[in-house]
Amino acid sequence: MKIPKIKWLPKDANEWSLFILCFILAVLLEVQVVTGNPNARETYVFEAVPVNLPSEYRVDSRDLEFEIELSGGRTRLNNLLLDTVAVEARFDKYPEGSGLAEATILVRPPKGQGIKHVGGSKKVSIQVEKWLEKESPVEVYKRGEAPNGVQIVDWRLDPSFVVVSGPLDLMNNLKNIEVELNLGTIVESESKNLKPVARDENGRLIQGLTFEPEEVRVEVVAQTVRDKRVVSIQPDFSGQLESGFFISSIAVDPSTIIIEGPVKIIRNLNSVSTNPISLDGRSETFELMIDVFSPAETTSNPKKVIVAVEVSQIISDLEISSLIPVKVIGGGYIASPSNISLVIRGPVNQIAKWIGREAALLESIHVEVSACNDVDSCEREIVVALPSGLATKTISPKYVTLKKK
Repeated sequence: MKIPKIKWLPKDANEWSLFILCFILAVLLEVQVVTGNPNARETYVFEAVPVNLPSEYRVDSRDLEFEIELSGGRTRLNNLLLDTVAVEARFDKYPEGSGLAEATILVRPPKGQGIKHVGGSKKVSIQVEKWLEKESPVEVYKRGEAPNGVQIVDWRLDPSFVVVSGPLDLMNNLKNIEVELNLGTIVESESKNLKPVARDENGRLIQGLTFEPEEVRVEVVAQTVRDKRVVSIQPDFSGQLESGFFISSIAVDPSTIIIEGPVKIIRNLNSVSTNPISLDGRSETFELMIDVFSPAETTSNPKKVIVAVEVSQIISDLEISSLIPVKVIGGGYIASPSNISLVIRGPVNQIAKWIGREAALLESIHVEVSACNDVDSCEREIVVALPSGLATKTISPKYVTLKKK
């Protein structure tokens, strides 16, 4: 089979020389386009740079942030992926505990892209801390005392051990891990989630340690003991007295009783009420024996009390606007002055009947004095007769002078 000849290939030595020159120029142009300025520089920030420390050492992540300067083609630098650049902080030695340690920053750019680390290796000082971790038992620190009548039987911790970790200098001072249980707030069995704390041999709090888990569950087993308490009695009234009456006094016998029951119920109890006492339609003083209403789970001693209620009428006054003539019994004398003014008093219901009916009221009021005994003149005290249920509050004047006609 005959292979056809490629027509665009050079035919002689001169054409081949020109062909090769053009090819070289094209390659150089491509390199220039791809790489741009071959001597460009750019600074990058690398975070969380790896270190070659043993696992028991810790370094603050803010101390592992570095600025790295690279050189190379502008296009390559612009398109550089930071995760293709290997950066490491390598320690030659480190302290026994905590302190500054000198490290060398090693930078290895990606191969084959013409990118270099400017300046070579770099020495830096980094604060390192030796970190210890251990499992420690949790103790319970009991603060205060259980309320009166409550007995703490037992408590259980879950978990009973925690993993505590922190810098070497703090861990060297660690004496114990504890949770604080406030006994004064416990009135029955309950569970609490408490945060553990660390203390040194002098009982001082150690800050800066971490715990796993962060909380310990404490299950408290408590028994509620019954107790006694003296409380007062409050009568529980319902309804309304008859109109025009009010309660003027209340007496309870006995005025206090003894309530017995769980402390959680009676610890803040100061009084208890009676069963309801109806006032509906009452207009007179009354007395009754009634049960005490004690809270659930409690008993009272005694169970009944006597409640005496004094009921009184509401009293009102009425001033009569008209002057009332004085009548002389026996005749032959003239009273001076011949009229008086009067203010009457009575139950509000009685007074209400006469409001707006003064003329009728005047007809039922009698103002009298008795005649003198065979003398020309004398002074007599005025006597007022009022409708039933009413009384005199003020009379002006109280006395008149009688003279013979």
